[in-house]
Amino acid sequence: MADKTRTRSLSPATRLNWLLDAAVFLGAVIAALSGVYFLYFVSGYQGGRNPTYGITLLFSRTTWDLIHAWAGVVMIAASAGFATPLGYQTHLMVYGPGGYRFSDFVKLGLPLDLIIMVIAVALAPWAWPF
Repeated sequence: MADKTRTRSLSPATRLNWLLDAAVFLGAVIAALSGVYFLYFVSGYQGGRNPTYGITLLFSRTTWDLIHAWAGVVMIAASAGFATPLGYQTHLMVYGPGGYRFSDFVKLGLPLDLIIMVIAVALAPWAWPF
């Protein structure tokens, strides 16, 4: 007769993965909530005034070129996710079978991210003139 009160525990690697997943999820929730806060409640409650006045001003005709430049830089930055295995699907495909560690991606990906950042910031005024 088998003992039915057998305890099961998680391996330290599984616990660490769950903690990292929870931290990433919490960071995403904080980023989303802070985005809503800064879009709508930058100057606090204005009682009866239009809360989207700042957004209307941001997208006015005079600042439209600046929006294109910043949006272009943000798009380039968002696609430059070389420092983690979560940056691209192909990183995840080789992460496990290739025997890579997270630090391998940081060692090679962080300098590449910095190079992309410098190039993007240097070429943004040329691509989207102010």
